[in-house]
Amino acid sequence: MRTSPQKGLSPFLLRQMNRPAAVAALAFAAGIAVSGFCRHYSFGLLAAAAALLLWAAALALRRGRAGCALAAALGAVFLTGGLMALAHRDGIPDTDVRRRIERREFPLGEPVPFDGCVVDESIRRGDEISATVAFLSFRRGERRLECRGGGTLRIAIPTRPDAAEAAEPLGRGDRIRAWAVWQTPRNYENPGSADRAGALARRGIAVTGKVKSVRLLERIPGGCADPWTRMAGAAGAHVRRSFERLRAQGKDQQSAILASLVVGDYSGLGNATREVFQSTGTYHVLVVSGLHVAWLAAVLLRLCRFVRIPERVRYPLAAVLILFYTCVVGFQASITRCLWMFLLYLAGRSLFRRADPVNILAAAALLLLAARPVWLMDTGFQLSFLAVMAIALTALPAVRRYLNPVWDPLAHAGRERLFLRPGRWHRLGRRLRTECEMLVEASAERRPPRLARLLLWGCRGTGRAGFAATAMILTTLSVQLWMEPLLAMNFNRIGWIAPLANLVIVPLSSAVLAAGI
Repeated sequence: MRTSPQKGLSPFLLRQMNRPAAVAALAFAAGIAVSGFCRHYSFGLLAAAAALLLWAAALALRRGRAGCALAAALGAVFLTGGLMALAHRDGIPDTDVRRRIERREFPLGEPVPFDGCVVDESIRRGDEISATVAFLSFRRGERRLECRGGGTLRIAIPTRPDAAEAAEPLGRGDRIRAWAVWQTPRNYENPGSADRAGALARRGIAVTGKVKSVRLLERIPGGCADPWTRMAGAAGAHVRRSFERLRAQGKDQQSAILASLVVGDYSGLGNATREVFQSTGTYHVLVVSGLHVAWLAAVLLRLCRFVRIPERVRYPLAAVLILFYTCVVGFQASITRCLWMFLLYLAGRSLFRRADPVNILAAAALLLLAARPVWLMDTGFQLSFLAVMAIALTALPAVRRYLNPVWDPLAHAGRERLFLRPGRWHRLGRRLRTECEMLVEASAERRPPRLARLLLWGCRGTGRAGFAATAMILTTLSVQLWMEPLLAMNFNRIGWIAPLANLVIVPLSSAVLAAGI
């Protein structure tokens, strides 16, 4: 008699099998974290161990030992995560700028002629333009050497007004040739200061450079861009030009906040504005994230449904739009997480599967960590996933258990829908609805019927508004409880006013986002 594959598993593990991506993502992330302590290892032996564990898992599953199969499979995933992280950390090609620096082929502290591509929109700060560059080559004496890797470049703007106006910003996909002085990033020596060098390394940036004058730089617009990048860059440039009208009217702060909300351009935000949003726990509205993706997807799907576009066309069209928007704002951790979650959700819908938010979030994390293992240590990546995890594991269950039973009956006051489920919160919801309907009936005997219908509509609106307000407060509290330890450790701040501030600013930011787009 063949043994059931699930025999031998504990009830907890049986529940987790409904979220296989979550278990795999945790094992993969643990492997990445442990790999940071590995300095001496054999890559071949670790790869062989992972293959043996996979073979053992398949053999145990064939014999009906599901517990052993799961343990072996998770061990293989753990080793795979460590191998991916080690390959990303130590598998640097010989042409990489870091290898060139180790062999003293790439000089530091002296002018170096180089050729590269701008990988992100440049930012103008005071009398400098800052951009991120991907190296193509550099010249050492009479030789031109191939080079790979990234660096940040600061370009000095002339002080003369006529020359400063002529200093055009660099766009994504531009090719540049220039003379620059390069240095390796260093951290500040103040106790508790941020790991700037580590943050740049996680972005693939190995050196920082400076061009003393725009005359030492040659720009070839779109020299490195493909058609898709050109289209996305043109769309982003058009949006930024439209914000210049506000700046021309003296509304610098409004223009900076709108640019941050719509296209994730944070260059115009002043320190005072950043401090206000950070202190009140509402800085997340300035970061392009799930709010933007959800709003764009909802609008497009409703428009497609209104014009009766078939569902098999509707969802791929929304996916293309989200992908294009991601290209416009740049592949940051938060927007990339939302992109993959939306694509996985669409894939599940096409396979007629129920969308579990935790499983989708874990699958997105697994894909992103497989591509960039160093993101696991990035604070932005951690906060982005932790916030969604707090909503999925804490806020949503609490909303379903406590808020829906209380406010749903009131939102359907005067209708034939019945709510008969047992429980304290369900009884409270039925009592609110009954008292509201009795109040409306009593007023209908003394006042015109139109006023009674208006009161009934007000009761329903109160139910919907009460649900929205309490759900927002509960969601913000859940996110704060999950994120406060990480915020306190990395940024030395705790903002308990965030639930009340988010209750006001999230709906307003959604309206501003809609108007801005």
